[in-house]
Formats: sequence, structure tokens, C-alpha cells
Amino acid sequence: MKIFNTLLFFMLLPFLLYASNYTKVAGAFAEDDPFDANVEVFFQGFYKNSTITREFLDKNKGILIDAKNLDYDETYYLLIPKLEIGVYKDLEIYANFPVYLSYEKSINFATQAGWKQITMNKTNTYYGQTTEDPNRIIRKIPDKAVRGGFGDMAVGIKWAPFYDQKPYHILKRDKSRLNWDDTMATWVIGLEYTIPTGARYDLDEQATSSNKGDIGKKLQVLSFWTAFSKRFEYVDPYFGVFYNLPLTISSSLVTGSHRAGFDIGTEIIPYEDVQLGNKFSFDFRLQAAFVSNAEKAYSEVAEFLPNFKKDTNGDYVKGDDGLPVIDSWGRITATEQYFEFRGIFGLSFVVAKYLRLMSNVGFGHDTWHYLTFANSCSDDKNNNGRCSKDEGDVPNPVYEPILDQRGNRFRIADTFIIFWNVSMTGQF
Repeated sequence: MKIFNTLLFFMLLPFLLYASNYTKVAGAFAEDDPFDANVEVFFQGFYKNSTITREFLDKNKGILIDAKNLDYDETYYLLIPKLEIGVYKDLEIYANFPVYLSYEKSINFATQAGWKQITMNKTNTYYGQTTEDPNRIIRKIPDKAVRGGFGDMAVGIKWAPFYDQKPYHILKRDKSRLNWDDTMATWVIGLEYTIPTGARYDLDEQATSSNKGDIGKKLQVLSFWTAFSKRFEYVDPYFGVFYNLPLTISSSLVTGSHRAGFDIGTEIIPYEDVQLGNKFSFDFRLQAAFVSNAEKAYSEVAEFLPNFKKDTNGDYVKGDDGLPVIDSWGRITATEQYFEFRGIFGLSFVVAKYLRLMSNVGFGHDTWHYLTFANSCSDDKNNNGRCSKDEGDVPNPVYEPILDQRGNRFRIADTFIIFWNVSMTGQF
């Protein structure tokens, strides 16, 4: 996975699946319900299209311009078996086992005329729409990378301190009717831990269709969330907030982004038969999240960027043409903070209490943000804005002047996202 935009799915897994189960918790040891367990198979398709820009200096006007140079596409197909087990009254543990059937990233020249050749070259200058100087070029375009395999699994716990649909023996109500407690709402608290089980996502892999690269990020993530819902006769509105804390381990190449946000939506239930256990519902949801800066990230362009040769002083090694020599491909980059927005519409069918079928479609947008955003210093001792070894400053190993210096930076813009989910759950 290549960005903490894509990290989105694992970090926000409880919130991207479906809303009719938003505050549902499997329980155990109730008088009329001694044990609950759910076995789910979830499938998601995801597509993202963005424009990649690069800053350059228009010498005629003396200004910096964001030139729209590349079209970026990201597609994946994800299968997740999930197990939910009730361990006590309104207390559940669960585990997700994600498998990426396919994950592909590709770049191509944008159709905007005039500027397209400046994007992936060392000097960041325009040199014609058709002529390619092999000494200047950073990456031949079009290009793509293909990955797949078992990802980073997650385990979690959910607890409902308050639940408005109490067991019938507590409220002493007719089992033939659906009843809920008018005096309270449902409140659920959750904690999820993402385990770095996937083989590490190494950028120097030759990730192609015939040789798929690995997908694991080697990051631990703690996700804290809480949600509220209140069932009325035909509607069940809900609201939730979440925070995701990334934690590195010794094999981590990246640091990850902090993420916080909220969901708000409602489930509409036009039909429900309690005795037969049938239910049909619609769901509408909006989601917004803030994603912090990341000092080291698998950004959208990281797969396609080079590492340049340096001498012992940290200066570029140059070829006979006077331009820096490329050493290897694929580099970690620093990314700028941004916001994510998602809108989701879903359908849910519950058949005879034991089988739940769900389908969702969602659309999204991410705000503009830089993909090469590293500072020259990891530690600027005297805060003078310069990075000098003579002053005891510590250089930033991620910083690359050709890519991160103001006037050379890459940025992602005009993002469009669509995803679709289907799931089947056996309820026991």
C-alpha cells in the first residue's frame, strides 16, 4: 500500500464497512441469548483517480506554478474474512484477515498540453512535448506497479455500556414485536489493534503483474472509537468519532500519519418482521477525517521516484552530462496534512435471523496536499532555517533537493474516489 491515504482502509476498517451494523455488538450469557457469533466474508473494490502536479519556476513571469502533469490511478480488490464473538453481555471481540487480491498503481501523462514533459525530469524544466532527453528523465511514463497478498490483520474489542434494544426478559415485553428502551441510546466503545502481519512493502521490489510485490506496512496502529445510535420506529440515526495512532517497529520503513474524524448518518428501516427475523434497510452516511503530516510515508509517487547517488559529503554524484546519477528506484517521502471526505449509501437484508447480506457504494475526495514535503534538517540546532553540518545540524535522510525543495515539490490534486462493498454474514 502506498500512501497513508491507502493506509486509510486498515486504519478506518470499522467505519468503512457498513452502517446498519454501526453500533451492533455480539454478546453472551444473556438469559434469552446465551451466545452470539458472526462469521462474515467482505469484499471491496476501490478506485482512485488524481492529478499529480509539480512546482516549477516560470522564468518569464518569475513565479512558481503548479503544473498538472500526471494522471494517477489506484485500484485494488480486497477480500476480508471476519470473525466476531460475544464473550459477555454486550462485549465482543473480533478479528479481520485482509487479503489483497490485486493492488495496482499507475501513472501517465496528463492531457494538459504544454507542460507535461517537466514532471519526471531532473532539471524540472520544460523541454518540449515530444522530445525525451534520456539524460534528464527520472522515470519513463507510462508506468505501473502491482502488488497483492495477505495484508496487516486487525483484532479489536467492542463494548456497549448502554443498549437501547435490551433482551426481552429484561424489559418483559412481547417477543413478537420489536421494542427498544425509550430512556436511553446505544453507546459503543471500541479499540482496534492493527498487527503488522503482511510481508513488508519494499519500494525496490520489481512489482509487476507477473511478479506481484508485497503489501504489508510493518506499522502497528491503535484505533480508538466511540459511537452512539438511537432507534426510533423506522429510523436509526448514529454518530461516531475515531482516532488512529500509528506506532513503528524495528522493521518499519515509514512512520505513518495520525488520523482523527467522525461519521454521521442514519439507517432507514421500511420493513422488519421480528418473528421471521427478516429486515430490509437503507443507510446514508457522511465521513470526514483529518490526516496529519507524515515524516516517512508510502506516498502515491514514492513507487516511481529515484534515489540519487551521493558522495561522503552528501552531495550529488554527477555524470558526464553534469546531472545527478540515479542509484536506485523507489523512495519514502514526507507528506503534507490533508482532509478526507466520504459519502456512503448502503442496502442491508437480514434473512431468517441467521443470514445478513449487505452492499454499499461510496464516493470520496481528498484535499490537495504535497507528496514530497520533507525538511532539509531532522534537527536544526539553532533554528536558522539552514541545514549545516558545521553548525551541528542533523540532515534529514528523507530530504532530496530535486524532489523536496520549494519549486520542485510534487502535489496531489483533483482526487476522485469510488468504492463498492458486498458482504455476507452468518449470524449464530
